[in-house]
Amino acid sequence: MRARPLLVLTVTLAPLAAVGACGRTSAPPTPHASAASLSTDRATLPKTADDALTLRDPKSGVWLRATLLGAAHVEGTSVGRARHFAHAAPGGGDLDFRPTLTGAEDFVRVGAEGPSSLAYDLAIDARTTSLRLVENVLELIDASGSPRLRVAAPSAVDANGKTHALTASVEGCAVDHDPRAPFHRPVVPTGANNCILHVSWARASLAFPIVVDPAWSTTDTMMTPRYQHAAELLPSGELLVAGGLAGDASAVLEGTRTVEIYSGGVWATGASMIARRFLAGDAVLANGDILMSGGLDQDASGQTVLGSAEIYSVADGTWSLLPLSHHALW
Repeated sequence: MRARPLLVLTVTLAPLAAVGACGRTSAPPTPHASAASLSTDRATLPKTADDALTLRDPKSGVWLRATLLGAAHVEGTSVGRARHFAHAAPGGGDLDFRPTLTGAEDFVRVGAEGPSSLAYDLAIDARTTSLRLVENVLELIDASGSPRLRVAAPSAVDANGKTHALTASVEGCAVDHDPRAPFHRPVVPTGANNCILHVSWARASLAFPIVVDPAWSTTDTMMTPRYQHAAELLPSGELLVAGGLAGDASAVLEGTRTVEIYSGGVWATGASMIARRFLAGDAVLANGDILMSGGLDQDASGQTVLGSAEIYSVADGTWSLLPLSHHALW
């Protein structure tokens, strides 16, 4: 384990200007007049609300077209390089599409009388051999076993400003749910080039209206920007990155459980740790498994010193908790 200095990082960001390393932003745009392009090298925004968002990976050429089902046939208003569609979302809420550094994202406003889920029709490039859904992150895998495009784990911000994790599921295509990275193993073939991505939520836990925020991106950057994380090489040569401090336009960064695995210029989603932690001790064991011990957690209420430890199993890609230490460690 390596000793690291303790640092509490506080970040203040201007509204609408916060973009993480993955290009994900935190709030919908405010409409204003602009004649800027609707395309980047990675995404083409729809001209009407019921048109498709096109996402593409410049390196491999893999593409995806996603159409929000139930959206109205309404032309948008320019929002810089983005598009705003008034009252065009399912249920009558507003809909926005915005380009990001690595793709695009849409903001769907849902009221108390609106639906309990959204559905996207996905048209998939023939070069996509598998869809992988782990930790509510959907990845498009090519013939080399590399993720090329992803839909980040969806979330919603409610009327109280609280962020909620939502659930992603796929209908019409076979899906690989194996938490092991896809780089060096057989994956489940899709069996189809069209399917439906469902994004759903439990209404009882939300204060309406909500803004649902799926993010669509390439995989050449991490999905979760992070700091003071652990990083270790797996026996296969892949790099596993776990935990750290993460956040997006938040006054205080929070600990994260998320895990990502790097190989050949792209990142794949790994099974999340059991505990959120940063500044943890990390070590590779003799069998190639990874031990994460102690560290800190942090949220808006303050910091917690952790006494727990957990092990990442290379064989099955999951984490298991070790017996609790008598003393908190960091």
